[in-house]
Amino acid sequence: MQRIKKQIAVGIKKADSVKHIVYGVVSEPDVEDLQGHIISAEEIENACNDFMLNYQTICDCHEYVADARVVQNYIAPVDFELEGQIVKTGSWVMAVKVYNVDLWDKIVAGEYTGFSIGGEANAEEIV
Repeated sequence: MQRIKKQIAVGIKKADSVKHIVYGVVSEPDVEDLQGHIISAEEIENACNDFMLNYQTICDCHEYVADARVVQNYIAPVDFELEGQIVKTGSWVMAVKVYNVDLWDKIVAGEYTGFSIGGEANAEEIV
């Protein structure tokens, strides 16, 4: 098996300007990424659970811990619509409360457009 390290960026689906909360899909199952990799719903659920059990930190561009906190985090039990876009069953969905004004301004200005996850895995060839 090949060991891979990767980061995945996904778009923000909704930003609540009153509450300073951003909502988005962290990872979607069975979709090929730019490197040709596919993450199963099971692996996404494992990553979501591991994040909540061991990390729960939000970083600014993978650099430093941002002044923001996870306020909602779940695996979509069914397909549903979020701000006009379909969220597939098995997708990892997160909402983050942003406390830092400069960070919020970057989100509103479109400088930050989504969540980005990083991780390591053993790649398996599917035949």
